[in-house]
Amino acid sequence: MNFEVPAGLNNIESHYFQIDDVYMFVDETLDLNQLDTSNIDEIVGGSARLYSKIGGVDFSDIEKISVFAVSPSDKEYRKEMFYQEQIPFRTISEIKLFNGLADFSEFIVDNKMDIEVRIKFRTFSSLSMKLDLDFSYLIFKK
Repeated sequence: MNFEVPAGLNNIESHYFQIDDVYMFVDETLDLNQLDTSNIDEIVGGSARLYSKIGGVDFSDIEKISVFAVSPSDKEYRKEMFYQEQIPFRTISEIKLFNGLADFSEFIVDNKMDIEVRIKFRTFSSLSMKLDLDFSYLIFKK
């Protein structure tokens, strides 16, 4: 999943990037494991990383990042899937995110989910960034 962060964003407020209709492959995962939706107890974040395929991105400008599952019917209702609050000042090629503990299975509708990425910068963002977010999830059965 990819999104673009424009140049010139300030460090005073957090900036939000909405990515709608992210295909989740839940049906395929359940079929592969011979389960159905009635067997699902909860779905939580597995692992995640933020990076740029084209390179040249200085992630040291980012102070904090959070990734939320967002309700398709009420955009104010969300649960944190992943986060990172200790991004080093040195130049790194990717940001590894911690998983949140929230069950976000209720946000998956027709195998799709809306996701919001929240970024807080340390300084004004000087360059636009084309970012990629790769993540996995864990399905717990009853």
